[in-house]
Amino acid sequence: MYKIPESFKKKLQNQSLTITFLVIILLMIMLVIIAQIIAEKGAIPGNPKDYGNAKIEAEIKQIRSDTSGSLFWLKLIGIFVTVGGAVGGYLIGQSRATQKKLNFEHRKDVDIAYQAIVQELSSKEAILRATAAVKLGSILQNFPAEWNVTLERENQLVKLTKQVLAAALSIEADEKVLKTITIALVLHKSLQNEIKGKKVNFADVRELDLSGAKAKNAYWAKSDFSFADFFSADLEKTSFRNSILKSAQFLNANLVDAVFIDAICENANFKGAKMYGMKLTGAEIKGVDTTVLVDNSKEGDGSKMITLQEWLHENIARDLEGN
Repeated sequence: MYKIPESFKKKLQNQSLTITFLVIILLMIMLVIIAQIIAEKGAIPGNPKDYGNAKIEAEIKQIRSDTSGSLFWLKLIGIFVTVGGAVGGYLIGQSRATQKKLNFEHRKDVDIAYQAIVQELSSKEAILRATAAVKLGSILQNFPAEWNVTLERENQLVKLTKQVLAAALSIEADEKVLKTITIALVLHKSLQNEIKGKKVNFADVRELDLSGAKAKNAYWAKSDFSFADFFSADLEKTSFRNSILKSAQFLNANLVDAVFIDAICENANFKGAKMYGMKLTGAEIKGVDTTVLVDNSKEGDGSKMITLQEWLHENIARDLEGN
């Protein structure tokens, strides 16, 4: 269902008030003119050549104008504008106060509904935690129109949802729930990038704190993880194919058998990472510090520490031979 933006609603309301005000002003002006004509028509007719009658007629016109003509109505309108302005101001103030109260109550309802989902994520039952992850993922994929919040509030809830899911990855223990969370995390596909000349929607997961995340076997292809922190995260066999990992931190992360094919790793940090079997074929590694030591032991026990430069020379050459 199409949701009318709040800004458009406010514009319509403002336009309606403006039109109503202009119509009232126009009616008042017409009333003044009609009243003056009636007042002048009611004056005592006389011979214009007769100075005495003309003087009396002019005085009567002035009296009629003061009591029932334009001047009288102008005075009356002045009182109406003064009193009406005060009453209108009070009513507008009350209306705004009522609207603010309604908005506040609506926001409380949305917050309560959202908090209920987050609380399910901490349930003792794995099925409820998985269900909560699915619900949070649906918020990222298609924000609920029935919540009817401002764009600013929508963005806040979307950002908060990503942070909640990222934190859950470092707390959750059940493998199936973890898999569900990794899927939900990348459902906010709001960024457009090009792959081989085609525009593709990428998941927006920039700047997330994923330190300690248990994301083994996650499928995070075509995702923008720029400036994300994967410190000590378990990313074994995780796929970052065609993803953007600019300035991402993989310090001490487990990247055994991870897939970085065609990923953009500009300025990424791999210091201390376990990189045995990791695939970097076609990856852009510009700006990466290749002097840092990485773990190339099969067991990931630190028994074979080599520089990233050496690792690249050995493994990329191997991948090319394999292709």
